[in-house]
Amino acid sequence: MSRAAAAFGRWFKSIAAVGTLVGVGLALYGQRDAIRAFDWQVSWPALLASVALFAVPPFVQAGSFWLILRFLGVPARLDDTLVVWMRSFLLRYAPTGALAFVFRVRERERLGGASRATILTASGYEQLVALAAGAVTCLVGFGLAGAWPPFAAVLVCGGTLAAAVAVRPRFLGHRVQRLLARRGIVVPTLLRGRRLVLVVAVNALGWAATGAAAWTLVAALSARGAPPVAWLVAVYAFAWMLGFLVPLFPGGLGLRDGTLALSLATRVGAGAATALALALRLANTLGELLAIGLTEVVAFGLRVGFGRTGPAHTAVTHSERSDAMDEPSLTDDEIETTLGQDDEFGMADADEDDVDVDADDMDADADDADA
Repeated sequence: MSRAAAAFGRWFKSIAAVGTLVGVGLALYGQRDAIRAFDWQVSWPALLASVALFAVPPFVQAGSFWLILRFLGVPARLDDTLVVWMRSFLLRYAPTGALAFVFRVRERERLGGASRATILTASGYEQLVALAAGAVTCLVGFGLAGAWPPFAAVLVCGGTLAAAVAVRPRFLGHRVQRLLARRGIVVPTLLRGRRLVLVVAVNALGWAATGAAAWTLVAALSARGAPPVAWLVAVYAFAWMLGFLVPLFPGGLGLRDGTLALSLATRVGAGAATALALALRLANTLGELLAIGLTEVVAFGLRVGFGRTGPAHTAVTHSERSDAMDEPSLTDDEIETTLGQDDEFGMADADEDDVDVDADDMDADADDADA
């Protein structure tokens, strides 16, 4: 098992690169109909505007992750967190998305030297915050549009918001923490309710850009005109949540598009709805890749301009703590060897004590002789 883990560590970058390329390839292959049917001649302005707007939410989500780390007591830098988050976000396209969390743990020195448990806790809160922000956006959007949300949307949004309330420390947070500890899952710190609400509010700001991006593209491509922006954001948020909750496909491929097409069909017709859903998926994917590319370009420019070559500026306290927590345990042979060495040292100390006692006895006899 240890050999397999060591081999995985050595080949992690290659595995991550291949998995990401496969995931992005599957995502683009699934959008081949949208690429073929998209009006590339007359819709360039709308497509570029939509892609640019879709590039905003990843930066908001990365900022939310940075806030969570800070609230958990990790002195992470915003620029390093942005780079690590964007790269893990790219790995989300790999099947199951598990490589994203592995990458964050491996890059913990750039995340303020946080421990493995803290990074996984922050990632868990990040997922909950994203779902809660999507639920709030969905319900508020349907309310502003004067439409009743689908029953499935009510269930998903209600369950998500109930979970966000339940993990508060004053409610069920500590009980959940103890329950996870019994199963070997360490949650070192819990976020206070006010701070969790703040991060949800920040994350929800990204949905304004998402709604503007979706409305811009739909208005340019739909012959019947775009639906109300509030309703469009609501159905997009609901479809996104369903795709988010199904981790088997990269980026929720398939389920999210199908849900969005069914919702749009009630306003623009079945045929146009399918084309619009696929076009939105294409623009969203290009926007995410644009955000990742911009981050890498800026990070490279900062490295070249200021000569920063590594995360040497991270905090020492958190780094030492994480190294201590991740230190491998001794094997049985090593324990027996250590105990044997301790016994030898103990016997040697005992012999030295006996020599000291004999010397004391000789001194006492000499004193008696003198007397």
